[in-house]
Amino acid sequence: MKPEKDKVKARKPKETEEGNEKLKEALCLAEELKDKYLRAHAELDNARKRFIKEKEEYVKFANKDILSETLYVIDNFDRALGHMNGTQKVESILEGIKMIQKQFHLLLERNGVKKIEALGKRFDPALHEAVEHVETNDEKDGMVTEEVQQGYLLNGRLLRPAVVKVGRKTKEAATNG
Repeated sequence: MKPEKDKVKARKPKETEEGNEKLKEALCLAEELKDKYLRAHAELDNARKRFIKEKEEYVKFANKDILSETLYVIDNFDRALGHMNGTQKVESILEGIKMIQKQFHLLLERNGVKKIEALGKRFDPALHEAVEHVETNDEKDGMVTEEVQQGYLLNGRLLRPAVVKVGRKTKEAATNG
């Protein structure tokens, strides 16, 4: 039996050397993977910081184009006010103001702003804000009878609701109907 023990002992150093070699390789691989992980984590963190900075810059200057266009409208207002020295006719001043108003509306349309058509339409709480009920006949019950303030949509989303007066059946129409 002794010769068998020698065989076992003889194998152990070889297995230990192979095991040590594999352990060293595994440790090197683990170190390499750790390094790659730390680098990837740092890159992700840097990308996140860069994204936040870019987003802040974008928000800071997002209105640049529309504000630049608005300056032309303000220039026209300044010119109109400069020409109002009392010698011009009211009609020409009114015409100039209407032109500037049209310029403003075109500017808004180009930037996705659309008027909400409310007058004569059924009251919609998603688009309208009622400030008063007006006694009316059956036909105008629940309909917008007057627009106090214009409402607007921005690219299909509510920017500002239309402030309106809404028709309500008169007491006589309600009891007869």
